[in-house]
Amino acid sequence: MSIILILSLFLSFVTLSFAYDASRIYGYIGGGLVVTTSINMEYDETGNALITIAGRVIDESNKTVPKASMSIQVADPLGSTAHIALVYSKSDGTFLNEFIMKGDYLPGNYTIYLTATKVGYNDANLELPFSILILGFSISVIPDIQAIEQGETANYSIFLIRTKGTNFPISLDIQGTPSNASAFFKDALTTEPNSTLYIETFEDTPIGTYNLVISGEGNGINHSTLAFLQIIEGEEMNFPEYFFIYRDFDLFWILIIILLVIVIFVLLVYFKKIDKSYLKKIEKIIEPIKDKEYLATARALAKLEEMKAKNEIDEETYVRLKKEYEKKLKG
Repeated sequence: MSIILILSLFLSFVTLSFAYDASRIYGYIGGGLVVTTSINMEYDETGNALITIAGRVIDESNKTVPKASMSIQVADPLGSTAHIALVYSKSDGTFLNEFIMKGDYLPGNYTIYLTATKVGYNDANLELPFSILILGFSISVIPDIQAIEQGETANYSIFLIRTKGTNFPISLDIQGTPSNASAFFKDALTTEPNSTLYIETFEDTPIGTYNLVISGEGNGINHSTLAFLQIIEGEEMNFPEYFFIYRDFDLFWILIIILLVIVIFVLLVYFKKIDKSYLKKIEKIIEPIKDKEYLATARALAKLEEMKAKNEIDEETYVRLKKEYEKKLKG
């Protein structure tokens, strides 16, 4: 009888111990998953974006979790699905998913929805935002507004800021130029980061303000920027009749006459025998031109600083243009 009682007590102890151990195992298996993730984005020379999603799955005890299923969905700025995939963590808990977005993708904010699942664990859900802000390249112009007289030439610096890794040629075009004017680019088809637009006007070019649309196209991608050109009427200089030189003169004699006139003019000024009214007229003619050039250069310098603050221009070009504009302002 006592033997049976002792045996019963022993079996009860074993049963309680087994139940305790089982509850510990269940509690461990029922823990949550932890996912660490990184996103990397690169561009090829055609403007396509290669996106890599990499990470590692562990449990709450920092132990790797192999063979966990990773459901990946990428939503574009409009909320539509741009990519979907299902991958599994390896024996060391790591996982990897790579995909390519073609050059016609929408620029803006994207979201990656990631769910890690494995039987016996609580799911892990992540939302990972990333942005694609530039579609292949961007285009900008300095200065964005100029004022010149009829017969003068305006020039604009064009900057092409490419997405990292792209190097396809970009074709430049201009629309909105005034009639009786000639517009051309230093490099109309270029792989360089900048170019120059020249607009040559003539005496019969209509005065007014013109909206210039400067566009670039490459690899099926098109961007444009806006600039303004104001053409004002040129002022005539009322010099004495002997100051006019006829075109049928020989070039040598024309140069001799110009040189003699300059010498006589300097001598007369030196001996204070020239009518001061002519000097005042010349000053009135030159002064507005200097003021317009100064204001245009100041606006160009301000635009350059704005582009520098937005990282839209490389350091070398920024330093070179800044020196040129500051030299013009001091001159």
